[in-house]
Amino acid sequence: MMNERRCMTVAGLALGFGLIVLSGCGEFGGASDGPCYVEQEPVLWIVAATDADGQSLSTIEISEVTFNGESMPNASGSYSSNITVIEEELEENSEEQSQEVEDTDRFYECQLPCAFGSDNGTYGFVATAPGQDPKTVEVDAEYGTRSGSGCPLYLQDGTEIEISF
Repeated sequence: MMNERRCMTVAGLALGFGLIVLSGCGEFGGASDGPCYVEQEPVLWIVAATDADGQSLSTIEISEVTFNGESMPNASGSYSSNITVIEEELEENSEEQSQEVEDTDRFYECQLPCAFGSDNGTYGFVATAPGQDPKTVEVDAEYGTRSGSGCPLYLQDGTEIEISF
């Protein structure tokens, strides 16, 4: 009877632990659903840009970055590559000068190729380059490769775009 009781207790603990481990994996609906997703690179890559004459550009600026229609707080965060923040210069006597720069006032310098974002979805931004008209860009970005047997699931091969001014 004692051995049978130990066996049931061990089996109960193993079952309980298994349910806890499985519950940590969540649903596989998006890249940010917990520890089961490992983004191995950003989801949106700007691989090249050309000016109106077809000449290659090495640097562009992007601003007004959105994700699924909402302002994106930090395109230069941990899931970015070759992007740096350039904060909008405020006038010397402006009341706003002492306030933190809003997300919509942020400009990012993109050394091509550059990349940002970690979730599948629609990204929008305005791209600019010296001597070029600003270009509004909207793209549905997603990871092309999902590898692994479930938990964890590795995400890579983000969407690549080229911008022509």
